Amino acid sequence: MSELQNAMRELGHVNLIVTGKSGTGKSTLINAVFRQELAAEGVGKPVTQSTRLYESPDMPIRVYDTKGLELDRSAQKESVKDIDELIHKQYATGDMDRFIHGVWYCINTGSNRVEDIELDVIKDICSIEETGVPVLVVFTQSYYREDAQTLQKTVENEIGHLPQYRGSCIIVAKPRDKQEAFGLDELIKMTADIIPDVLQRSFVNAQGVSIDAKIKACEKIISGYVVGAAITGGTPLPIPDAPALILSDIAMCAHITATFGLSIKKAVIADIVITLIGTAGVTIVGKSIVANILKMTGVDAIAGGIISGTTAALLTGALGRTYIAVLAQITKGELKEEDLQKESFKQKLTKMMKKELKSENSSKKIKIPFIKSKKTEKKS
Repeated sequence: MSELQNAMRELGHVNLIVTGKSGTGKSTLINAVFRQELAAEGVGKPVTQSTRLYESPDMPIRVYDTKGLELDRSAQKESVKDIDELIHKQYATGDMDRFIHGVWYCINTGSNRVEDIELDVIKDICSIEETGVPVLVVFTQSYYREDAQTLQKTVENEIGHLPQYRGSCIIVAKPRDKQEAFGLDELIKMTADIIPDVLQRSFVNAQGVSIDAKIKACEKIISGYVVGAAITGGTPLPIPDAPALILSDIAMCAHITATFGLSIKKAVIADIVITLIGTAGVTIVGKSIVANILKMTGVDAIAGGIISGTTAALLTGALGRTYIAVLAQITKGELKEEDLQKESFKQKLTKMMKKELKSENSSKKIKIPFIKSKKTEKKS
């Protein structure tokens, strides 16, 4: 199994319920947020008479979409009962990969009012005991920010005190009066705040709105590998470390790729890593990286393993940031995956890597633990 497949298998599933009255644009919202059109007509798997499950083998997300709530009292009770049973059924599995991690309750701003019976539904969902599922209210189809903010205040006043209510955001999908669309980024941030920390990368992978969210998640991945590289490189002679460093950096790039939600062949990832490490003066046969890195970064030569550890850490940090920049370009449509093995791209890649290595902030972007050299240990 490839490093990328391993990285994908490590991602658990985020499970969300999306509910609200008919005509709130739930399916449109789902398709706008995630990097694949999950809520295509007829695709969802029936879970109950009122709920369909949307999922994809390529994304670590499951979305339970309730049919539009008909807001008479009997239908209200039945709808809330279905949501309650689904939440408890998934909770009873004892498997976090199956738990419901959040609820989006959608309100169509175009109606210019929130009905009392709708507020009662939200209160009931926020009051589901034991599982404690967080609830976000999403104001959809908001043409004017001021109108939506008025409705937002109404909801806040009525349910703001409930512990499972975690706030609301306004989505403008069809701007009027030269007003720019807004809201999806805020929904991404708020949803990320309510899901467990261990599933943050899963949600970042699945969402297709915020490239910044993907970059921030990947920077955390780099930090972990930088520390590992410093330890791996903490021997007096760097030459034997080169193959281990290459394998570690390939694994790092695989995790970054998985977090971006892209599918790039292992051979291509390996080729990019070797090209980037080669930029700094290392090849897979084990040429020394110390002289070139020290020349580019201005790091002082310190006796023993600290040179090798610092060098490996600097190299891994610069490589990771360069690779993130490449994936960001692919995500934006500025670069195609088939371009990655072209000679013109490799020349561009080399320049990007050198720029990272020469950056005055390179040594400040990563924290490198002090690794004692053998000489230091003897003196102490």
